[in-house]
Amino acid sequence: MLKVDPTEGMKGVKLPKTKGHHSWTNAEIQQYRDYWQLGTQQRLVFEFALEAVSRRCEVVRLGPQHIVTDDDGICHISIKRAKGGDDVDIPLTPELEAACDAMPKKHLTYIVTAYGKPRSVAGLGNDFAKGATAAALPKRCRLHGLKKGGMRRLRRAAIQRMN
Repeated sequence: MLKVDPTEGMKGVKLPKTKGHHSWTNAEIQQYRDYWQLGTQQRLVFEFALEAVSRRCEVVRLGPQHIVTDDDGICHISIKRAKGGDDVDIPLTPELEAACDAMPKKHLTYIVTAYGKPRSVAGLGNDFAKGATAAALPKRCRLHGLKKGGMRRLRRAAIQRMN
C-alpha cells in the first residue's frame, strides 16, 4: 500500500559470528553429576535436559504425572514438545529414572521455587547457570548446550547400535 520503501537506503544489520551453543563434553557432564547429587533440583534439571533432550520451557512443566509405565513395564516420560515437534514418550534412562525417584512428589512440577511455586522459564535458566558455575564449569556450559550434548550422545549411541 505504501508507494515508498521505508527501508530504502538502510544498511543491513550485521549479526555477530557465532558457532552456536557449546555442546557439553563427557568430562563436563561427569563433573556436573559429581557436584550435584541425586535429590537436588539442579541434578534433575540437568538429567531432563541431557537424557530427555528437553528445553527449559519443557522442563519447568514436568512432574510425577508425566512418568508412565507401559504394558511391557518400561517407564517413559511423556513430554509435550514446546517448539516445532510432536509430543514424545521417551524411555527413562537409568540416570533420569534415579533423578526422578530421588525427588519429592508433593507438587505438580518437580522444579519449584523455595516457596513451592512452579519455576519460571527464565528463572530456571538463571538457576542452572548458577549451578554450573558452582560446579566449577566454564561459562560456556549452559542449559541449551547440555541439550545439544544429549543429542550428540543419542546420535553416537544410534551409530554404535548400527555397527
